[in-house]
Amino acid sequence: MKTSKQSLGHKEGLLGVLSSLGVLYIAVPMAAFFFFVASNWREITFAGVSSAAYVSVGATTLATVLDAVLAIPLAYLVATSSSSFMRLLGNLIRLPLGLPPLVAGVMLLLAFGPYTLVGRAFNGSLVNSFAAVTLAQLFVSLPFVFEIARSAFKADGPLSAAVASTLGFSKTKAFLYFASVENWPQLRSALALGWLRAFGEFGATILVAYHPYSLPIFTYVQFSGFGVPSAVGTVLVTLLFGALGSLFFLSIPSPRALLWRMKREKKRLKDPTPTAPHPISFSIEGSVDGFSLRLSHSGSAALSILGFSGSGKSLAISYLAGASLFKEVSSTSYLQIGESKGTTRAGYLGPYRVSWVPQVSYLSRGYRVYEELELIRRENGVSQDHLFELVDHFGVKDLLYREGRQLSGGQRQLVALVRAFLVYPDLVLMDEPFSALDFALRKRVQRKVALWLQQRSVSSILVTHDPEEAVILCEEILCVSNGEKVSSGGASEVFDEPGRIETAAVVGIDNVFPREYLDTLDFEVTCELAEDTRALGVRAHAIDVRYEKDAGLFQKEMLFVASARVSLCTTLGKRVRVLLSVEGLVDEVVADLESPSRFEVGDKVFFSIKEGVELK
Repeated sequence: MKTSKQSLGHKEGLLGVLSSLGVLYIAVPMAAFFFFVASNWREITFAGVSSAAYVSVGATTLATVLDAVLAIPLAYLVATSSSSFMRLLGNLIRLPLGLPPLVAGVMLLLAFGPYTLVGRAFNGSLVNSFAAVTLAQLFVSLPFVFEIARSAFKADGPLSAAVASTLGFSKTKAFLYFASVENWPQLRSALALGWLRAFGEFGATILVAYHPYSLPIFTYVQFSGFGVPSAVGTVLVTLLFGALGSLFFLSIPSPRALLWRMKREKKRLKDPTPTAPHPISFSIEGSVDGFSLRLSHSGSAALSILGFSGSGKSLAISYLAGASLFKEVSSTSYLQIGESKGTTRAGYLGPYRVSWVPQVSYLSRGYRVYEELELIRRENGVSQDHLFELVDHFGVKDLLYREGRQLSGGQRQLVALVRAFLVYPDLVLMDEPFSALDFALRKRVQRKVALWLQQRSVSSILVTHDPEEAVILCEEILCVSNGEKVSSGGASEVFDEPGRIETAAVVGIDNVFPREYLDTLDFEVTCELAEDTRALGVRAHAIDVRYEKDAGLFQKEMLFVASARVSLCTTLGKRVRVLLSVEGLVDEVVADLESPSRFEVGDKVFFSIKEGVELK
């Protein structure tokens, strides 16, 4: 323990030394400058600085405003797109970050010089002018603002825009009302850094706008003509305005309140009268990063997709929501609701509304819960009565005036469910919507969702790992493994006769005994297996465990009896769960017993199988 503490202290000390060196490197030149100012205050002159300051501050402010108008929306488009063209465009915008400023100046002259097509159109006013200073500053600062904003938007990814789309918001509105508010601290920092980069621009400016003097150019003129002391006054003013400008942009408040108040309500929709839920069919064939997905289903209005992690369930449901993450997708892929067949666009497939509850709720961290729900209500022309009914039904009233960032994962999922049902969907897509809820609340919310789906005649597709959850909410089950369907059918059919080994574990069959193991048993196997049977699936409650002295008490109708050793024994209320290590099996055998018997780890026991299902 002493060695560990010493090692940790050594690491902290090294970190402190490196940090101190970084601070000193910046602080020493600044301290030397201010010491010179204090010692030579009377000799410092500010002649001509005011006009240069006017040019710099004015041009930099205009360039930063243009950065906000041009770079930030572009960053959102690039960050929320998966197309190769957008990636190429992003690289193009970043390119000036690696160019020497003088090279940027040459490029600007070739584009806007007095003898170019653009330059002649403006009578040569795009060089040696206030506009020229602004253009030079914009060219070097825009990539800075773009890259910081893109990184902020990229953290949410393309799915955030897709979720907003299913809630009725166009990409422009999703950017304005959600992405900009959610990422405002980062965007504010991007503008502050853009201001500083533009304010300090020298290399490009000296080629395209030597006159009128900006502060960097004026500093160079004074230094080259009269030496360091004559430039000190200009440097002092430059530091002052640079600090004030960056502080100004860092202190701009979030536009949340303004946008929320400006959001007008669309024409009120008439609450739809519930009809029978619509049958759902789909076919998906696509690939991404070497993973291929081929799924199809037809006919049911309430479907559950079951499968292990990484089997492609979320990839499939995101495609159905209109947020395809595929790099390649077959033209034959489709979603069909009723008679409408095609691809979900902006939350609609023909006349049918599609909403989505993704694994990550993408609940805005910038709004209070009520503000976000109210924005969605206004955008969709939904009545407040409908909103309040959902709030009461799902029990989120106490969360309404809390910000999204203040909610737990489970609370965010509850709000996401309210949000999805708020738009009167004909089909709701739910991707593990209860995964962050505690056990008791999960059961209660499952019942609430099932009740709402039934009362409002809403079709649904649920992605889940929980077989019991699938039975509660769905009529049919589609089991998926490695991107392909392995079985499908009615819930009772799939659970009672899973058919394949890949399906067995997904629907809650705890034990799979390979045929090779059964063939090696010393005890007689009393069941006859079909020739194409690969294994026997057995649920934990169908296994009995006894000590050798009690093995004779096994019922005669048992399928087979085998020996094992206890590797773990735990009490679950009135039941006992036993894990058995069995020679010849890779996985341990799981048994749930009603007997109060307590086994010790390492005990030799015998276990018997009451019933099982043949797996292919």
